[in-house]
Amino acid sequence: MPLLCSAPGCTSERKVTGLCKAHYHRVRYAAKVGREVDLSAPRLKRLFAREQRQCVHCGARFECVPSSLKRFCGTVCAGAINRDERRCQNCLQAFWRRSNGRGSKDRRLFCSRECANDDQAIHAPRASKWAELAENAAKREPCRICGVLTRALTCSEAHAARWALISICKYTQPRTCQVCAVEYCALPFTPSRGVCSESCARDRSARQKRTGKLKRRARIAGNGPVEDIDPYVVFDRDNWACQRCGCRTPPSLRGTHVADAPELDHIVPLARGGTHTFDNVQLLCRQCNNRKSDTLEDEATERSQAEK
Repeated sequence: MPLLCSAPGCTSERKVTGLCKAHYHRVRYAAKVGREVDLSAPRLKRLFAREQRQCVHCGARFECVPSSLKRFCGTVCAGAINRDERRCQNCLQAFWRRSNGRGSKDRRLFCSRECANDDQAIHAPRASKWAELAENAAKREPCRICGVLTRALTCSEAHAARWALISICKYTQPRTCQVCAVEYCALPFTPSRGVCSESCARDRSARQKRTGKLKRRARIAGNGPVEDIDPYVVFDRDNWACQRCGCRTPPSLRGTHVADAPELDHIVPLARGGTHTFDNVQLLCRQCNNRKSDTLEDEATERSQAEK
């Protein structure tokens, strides 16, 4: 069964205040206009009770509900206590602004609209400078590789990679290849091998193998100084012709068992005390080298004449 209104003779359902909706509004209106109201009910006493407080800012007395958190008599005092003193960026005069108030940036930096406009007029050249920079950024310039108009330095990723290599080569010193004697630019942060390409690196490795084997044999013989001799250098010196019979020895036959294949020969063999130097080596075909073997030139000549 619902609870009834506490007003005498009312049979309506009461609310939280102990009165029905109609009697509650009548009591509120009577209290507002200053009429006498029967506050004998405990709920009505708590509802219409007032207490006196003193304003924190101006010290004036005001009334409020006991459960209220009000500390000021009005919005003027509340706004005055929450303001802080600031200094205008244009005229350097002190002004007051609400510390937690909302608004534009000008309201927090200038005391008035006139000061804000004056400051904006002074810094207008700065804004025009940024506009000029933005306009220059929108202009198109020719690609550094192909010359096509573009907003960047290059028009594509491939041209960008190529331009990056060109830019890097500007900061490197030209070097000479140890194999083909061609000048090249070594990329920075890469190991310097002394050659310009992979083919030259393979040629140098093969050359080191050729010269290394001959130098080891000469050191084992122990006949004196040992020079770094490349057989191809000796063959070029002798014009790829046998120094005994004069036949041509093509470079394509090097390493084969054909009679006219080019081979390196020591004029004074290592077994006879010869040295491994350029003045003691020559080019012989395979047939003449087999006939000469480890003999001297005179002995080889006499042997060939005796065989005939």
